[in-house]
Amino acid sequence: MNEDISYADSSLKDFINGDMDDADIICHQSTPVAGSELEVLTYISGNKIRIEYMMIPPIQGQEDLYIVSDGEYMYMWGNSFLGGVMSGFKVAIGSESMAAPDESMAEFVDFDMPMIDCTSWDVDPLYFTIPDDVDFMDMDNLEETMMEDFGMGGVSIDCSICDQMPAEEKASCLEAMGCEIEE
Repeated sequence: MNEDISYADSSLKDFINGDMDDADIICHQSTPVAGSELEVLTYISGNKIRIEYMMIPPIQGQEDLYIVSDGEYMYMWGNSFLGGVMSGFKVAIGSESMAAPDESMAEFVDFDMPMIDCTSWDVDPLYFTIPDDVDFMDMDNLEETMMEDFGMGGVSIDCSICDQMPAEEKASCLEAMGCEIEE
């Protein structure tokens, strides 16, 4: 039988940074969002983390979002990730991009989220597998990657993708994409 556990005094950041490396837990959170329910499942084993975001029912075609941290990088992907502009991205744990996500990329993860409603679990390493079929953009080298992918090839950037972001994250998205920020 799984034991109920609370890490309410600890945040997701504590686990990502490896400060709580003895935990093997699953945490569940549910939050109402615009007539839907955002279900968040967080699987933790040592310095490995998997977070599954599921909007039930989906809003504006947004499907499930997945994050896996292997202790070195945090990978993020989903079927309708950022409206299809990219299939996923990765960011180095402890990098500048992680330290100030609101300045360098749209903030998808609440790093200060307390770990409540948790139970112990028999760890399955498959939960921490990084998919082979996703091309992860390296957010720590975003400017260089954007120049290679978009600048040199004559492909224009569709800034309208940022219109799908919540209002408080739209400016960060526009800035990260190199688009004109609306006043």
